[in-house]
Amino acid sequence: MFNKLIYGAGALSLMLMGCKQPKCPEKPEPLNLKDCSPHLQNLIQNHKSDIRGFKVGAPLSGINEADSNFVSKTSFYTSYDPDLDINYWAQVDYYFNENNNVDKVETEIIPGGLTPQENAILVDSLYFEMKEYLSGKYGSAVTNTDYRLIWNNVNDNNYSLTIFSLDYEIPEEEISIYINDETGEADTVNNPPTVRYIVKHIE
Repeated sequence: MFNKLIYGAGALSLMLMGCKQPKCPEKPEPLNLKDCSPHLQNLIQNHKSDIRGFKVGAPLSGINEADSNFVSKTSFYTSYDPDLDINYWAQVDYYFNENNNVDKVETEIIPGGLTPQENAILVDSLYFEMKEYLSGKYGSAVTNTDYRLIWNNVNDNNYSLTIFSLDYEIPEEEISIYINDETGEADTVNNPPTVRYIVKHIE
């Protein structure tokens, strides 16, 4: 028994010594936004923002989306559909509270490939690039029970918490059929997998 304890302690010390080497970083290597793909740069816009140049928790008036991207506004969220580049566009919903502060942003990034195979490659590429970017900024992610990746960022100035989540959104149906009201003809629409990026701000 004593020999087993000594062996276990020796193995533990070797593991700890190994993690002092550069191969065991506590935080993933940061990914500079200027070195990211154009679509990710357009999604985040600057390194201090959470999305589209906006910091979640800020007033609704701080949203700087172009008017041409506006889709709709309700009593609790406003929605935009910006193009990120030739291969991607996004649906961005800014949720706000009674004080008109944005406390959550839900973003679905949609690939614009010509085939299902191309869409799958585009979605994978963006997902893993975003994972690398967020990990470099906020540390390693935690995997949720539904396989979403979660990052937390605590703001020491006002004791608030920002939660970032990233996952795939898989459509229930790969193909949808819509009937044109005017012509009565059926239109077929391919529904690609998408990347879902959510930011929540908690006071």
